[in-house]
Amino acid sequence: MSAAGIATLERWHAFASTGDAAILDEVLADDVEFRPPTYWSARRGKLEVMLILGTVAGVFEDFRYEREWVDGDDWALEFTASVDGLVLKGVDLIRLDAHGKIAEFEVVARPPNAVAALRAAMEERLRPLLASPDG
Repeated sequence: MSAAGIATLERWHAFASTGDAAILDEVLADDVEFRPPTYWSARRGKLEVMLILGTVAGVFEDFRYEREWVDGDDWALEFTASVDGLVLKGVDLIRLDAHGKIAEFEVVARPPNAVAALRAAMEERLRPLLASPDG
């Protein structure tokens, strides 16, 4: 992994542990594409993705990364969190661009009832701020 990629991974972990949304401005590419576990459609652009990730940091309880696999500019970060008392298990699949910024970010998660609780909590907070998440 490049020095820029190592720095991004370290800063990403700092965001995950603190929820400091300002860190997202450092690590996300301007044209980042985010694919959440709650919708089929991807979300694009740094400002929108910053809003989503900053919001989810406030929705998750007891978030922690348990394992990580790093292969150059591709990462898989396994996590556990709670949403409204339901345990959510997931993996963040992240790809960096040539500058070491997060260019692609996909989240896969289970079980369905915890993902549904996440969707409801996120919709409640983001509905007034974003266009329809499905389109």
